[in-house]
Amino acid sequence: MAPLTPTAHNTTLVGFTPESSDRGTFGILNPCLAVLFLNTWTVFHVNIPSERLLRSRRRWWLHRLKIWIITIIVPDGISTVAFNQWREARRSIRTIQPIYAWWTIKHGFYAEMGGFRVVDDSSGQEYAFRAAQLSWLLARQELELPEVSQEELDDKSDADWIAKTIACGQSLWFLINAMARLSSGMPLTTLEIEVLPFIATTWWTYLFWWQKPVNILLPTKVHVLKLEEATLIDLARETCHPEQGPAWWRPVPREIHERGWDFYWFEKPLDTNTWRGVSTLDAMPTNLKRLVKGTPAQSKVEVWYRPAVNEMHPSEWTWLDDLIIYLLGMFINAALLGAWEFHFPSELESKLWKAAVVTMMGSITLWWPLAWLLRFWLRPTSLAKHSAFYALMGVYMAGRVYVIFEPFVGLRLLPANAYRAVSWSIFVAHIG
Repeated sequence: MAPLTPTAHNTTLVGFTPESSDRGTFGILNPCLAVLFLNTWTVFHVNIPSERLLRSRRRWWLHRLKIWIITIIVPDGISTVAFNQWREARRSIRTIQPIYAWWTIKHGFYAEMGGFRVVDDSSGQEYAFRAAQLSWLLARQELELPEVSQEELDDKSDADWIAKTIACGQSLWFLINAMARLSSGMPLTTLEIEVLPFIATTWWTYLFWWQKPVNILLPTKVHVLKLEEATLIDLARETCHPEQGPAWWRPVPREIHERGWDFYWFEKPLDTNTWRGVSTLDAMPTNLKRLVKGTPAQSKVEVWYRPAVNEMHPSEWTWLDDLIIYLLGMFINAALLGAWEFHFPSELESKLWKAAVVTMMGSITLWWPLAWLLRFWLRPTSLAKHSAFYALMGVYMAGRVYVIFEPFVGLRLLPANAYRAVSWSIFVAHIG
């Protein structure tokens, strides 16, 4: 369009002008980083931390940083945690609401995140029983819960609606841009392909955690005079179901310990004692050991004194959780297959990308069948059994780390079309 007549101030006025036909490296990088950061930082609703974490602000923020890194590496795992907690929260309505009419799904989430801390006044021991354990104890009249209104939960919760709204808006705009580029015959970069499954898993997680309280730091204390060891042993056996999972995946016999409990694999140091086959009988109090040693009760008591693990250890998962994390993992990697024919700076990087994606899909496919097969073939303390799983996990993590970092490295050399920007005037006219 030709410029209009100059004004008295020698300023040339220009009429309607289409957008620039290109974008720079930062024009690719900035939206991707914004979506990745906002989605992974806001999506995880951290459980109520232990007192040890709260004593140090630095330790608390390191904990949040660690959870953020986990979310980037295994977004499918976070989504499965969200589904599991939603399912348990809904289940608690059927078991606890008949006892307490004020109980809602929000209270179920509050219980799942460690909101009700049961304090044994006789020993001082504190337990973060979740909804299943609370309903078991309530049915046997072992404790009474104080009423916690929804308004109290809302007041204690740090509702970050602004951050979530910005994250969802940014993600939606990113998706629109990606679809517009593909419709206009312009390629996406591997970094943009990497971001797409993060958006899907984030929205999945938001869906199931929509009513979960956010950033509550202090729990509700529930005091009882005494919880007998026999009661706790029955509780562990009936709510953790140790006989239903592979023996090398220990159930959760104690619901709280000195660490915060978000992820077993990242919260607790590697326990090599299980490889050496140390008997759990050695961890039992001497007087209790004398009572049960050599009797049928010994195996039941040993269950309780197994090493405590954190929430969402795979021993607690059902076949449905296994199926969901498998499907989500395959979905994420299938999305990465979309870059199979993309341009890479070198042939080696192209082959490594393909090998990483195929290896991750193979690892996910092998993981669960292998877990159940080795359950019957090898002893729980077998070094070969543990080595197989840690090797499989190592292979998956190596592939995952590669596909996270390669898109950033690959920005150094891109095809010219990758720098073209969508002409919205032409795109909208084409849709019309």
